[in-house]
Amino acid sequence: MSTSATNLTGVADFGTGQYGPILGDPEFEFIRHVIGENAGIVLGPNKRQLVQG
Repeated sequence: MSTSATNLTGVADFGTGQYGPILGDPEFEFIRHVIGENAGIVLGPNKRQLVQG
């Protein structure tokens, strides 16, 4: 079994018992915008996994 398999519901199984939604580009960009506007925190594209977790 792969450690980064994705099941048919769009939920990632990281093989460690940690599950979470898979963020697409539009969702990540929306979250980046909201966090930037409301908290003043600028998230670069390399922070996708942090936001996803």
